[in-house]
Amino acid sequence: MPVFTFASIAHSDKYGYKFDSSNWDTKSGVSRKFLVFETYGDGSIQHSNDRAVTWDLLTDYLQSLGAAMLTNAELVEAADYEMSQGPDADELAFAASVVYKESDKDWSKRRYFSVQLKKIGGRKFEYDKRYTELRDWHDGSRAATYRMLAPEYADGFKLFQISEAVREFCDAQKHRIAAGENWPTFLGGEHRALYNLRNALNACRYICSAAREMRCAKSIIEYYTEESARNKAGSSIDSAA
Repeated sequence: MPVFTFASIAHSDKYGYKFDSSNWDTKSGVSRKFLVFETYGDGSIQHSNDRAVTWDLLTDYLQSLGAAMLTNAELVEAADYEMSQGPDADELAFAASVVYKESDKDWSKRRYFSVQLKKIGGRKFEYDKRYTELRDWHDGSRAATYRMLAPEYADGFKLFQISEAVREFCDAQKHRIAAGENWPTFLGGEHRALYNLRNALNACRYICSAAREMRCAKSIIEYYTEESARNKAGSSIDSAA
């Protein structure tokens, strides 16, 4: 996949950005795909090595990425996967339903769960690597749900998307779901900064979603067009006969 370079909206006099879907550097705290370089006001000319985008630049990076995607279908296709890293509705519902019971303290009644399979079972799953033992922190809270769904080695951007998915799922429930302990904090928990980051992520997601819808529409129309051509050809043959 090519590396895509685009301008910063808010810092056009200082930075340029890159999206590199082939970058597998594991040192990035936000995303190994999101890169920034210095321009020193020289247009889009690169005057430094690439470095990973930091949290303070992430909102501008995503807004700038969205602006670039509006005119670059290839970039939309490359970035689509990175913008959809959250769990699906079934995973969220299952994780939120896993709650520790007093009976789980009894060794003979100990239970195990698998997010992958969305199942809870007894001691026969003790040595099944797909299953994890229920602990007392599995309390159905937002923090516990997040902790169950967050991969151990995920980068910050994926963790943010998971936390947003958990927040949206819990907010949509009729009953209140407690925050629990150790809910992750991004951007220092500053409300306005988080609001702006959510908007930036959603802007990119809307563009990716619209592109997928457009491809589906194109496929439907092409199929209809081809089918119509076949019907016309068949009619012509029947008439000639």
